[in-house]
Amino acid sequence: MMQNVEQVLVRGERLDVLVDRTDDLRDQAQKFQRQGTQLRKKMWWQNFRMQIIVVGVVLLLIVVVFLLACFTGGRNCVNGNHSSAVAAAPASPSSAPAWAAPGVPSTTSTLVPGEPMPGQPGATPTPAGHKLL
Repeated sequence: MMQNVEQVLVRGERLDVLVDRTDDLRDQAQKFQRQGTQLRKKMWWQNFRMQIIVVGVVLLLIVVVFLLACFTGGRNCVNGNHSSAVAAAPASPSSAPAWAAPGVPSTTSTLVPGEPMPGQPGATPTPAGHKLL
């Protein structure tokens, strides 16, 4: 009888230790879950900020390339004022270009922006002896 009482007391002590360890494990699991959630949110925001930075840099590069393409060489793409060497200097009918051989008649023509060049598909044939304007 005395032996049974001692076994019950030892068993009770072991149960108390087991309950304490279970409570500690539950607290640690809750803490781990909380820290995991915080870390996941922190990493999400960090990733989001990085994506915003990358998109901003790409947009900045696009704007820089656009500005360089539009405003170099005296061109202005924004207001439609396209000035180029071909359109700015119309050829006079009597003068031949500087690169032409002497004695060869001039066949220079003024190119109109938006129209196809002579000889390209979609160009209207010009009668012999007429120059393009």
